[in-house]
Amino acid sequence: MKYEEAIQKLEGIVTMMEAGRLDLDQLQEKLKEAQQLIKLCRDKLTKTDEEITKLLSGNGNGNVRSATSGDACLSKNDND
Repeated sequence: MKYEEAIQKLEGIVTMMEAGRLDLDQLQEKLKEAQQLIKLCRDKLTKTDEEITKLLSGNGNGNVRSATSGDACLSKNDND
């Protein structure tokens, strides 16, 4: 699954939760799905960060700083 697809699914889950459209069993199921999607996104971000850092460190400059280090923050668009 692509990163963008996972984010869209997460946003859909959040929308359903905020709207109160889930009963307790559905909520539990969606929370498990959301946890898996978050892990997938974090793994993809970590892998991409490592690849970028590796590429940049190949330029001979020892002052490479990771732009995405730390915890990934997943949230809705700030434009909303």
